[in-house]
Amino acid sequence: MESASQLPLFLSLLLDVICKSLSPALLSQWFLVDLIRRVTGAAASVLDFCLSPTCTTTSVKRARGLIQVIASATSLLPISLGFGDAVESLFSRLLRNRLQQGPNVDWEIVDITLGKAFERPLVCPPAKELVKFTLEFLRTEPRDPVGGHRVRLLNSH
Repeated sequence: MESASQLPLFLSLLLDVICKSLSPALLSQWFLVDLIRRVTGAAASVLDFCLSPTCTTTSVKRARGLIQVIASATSLLPISLGFGDAVESLFSRLLRNRLQQGPNVDWEIVDITLGKAFERPLVCPPAKELVKFTLEFLRTEPRDPVGGHRVRLLNSH
């Protein structure tokens, strides 16, 4: 790794390698349950790091890392042995963050990838808290007095 700015991509690629090595899992392999639980926890840690202020890399590199986290977590769903809700929780947390941050040109591909993750059938519906937050956010977002359209500007960071 050449610099700390590449850490999100490195962590997300490492996570992807681990996730792909678990597939296809056999239900008789009891030791995979603990491993998958730990990998799901690692995915949450990488997501948290990429979204935190301690991740000092560029917005583009951070977005690439998040795309990889989404792809890796999605690959766990068919073998998650009951951890689908934890994986989907990652998607919900990222969705909440994206709503709070607002539009960002650098993160457009993250938004598209996240949308695709929600297109498949869900193991657990989004948490009631997220739904309430989303509805409240949409209700209170400023609107153009003339056209009634949302007035949110693109973030430049």
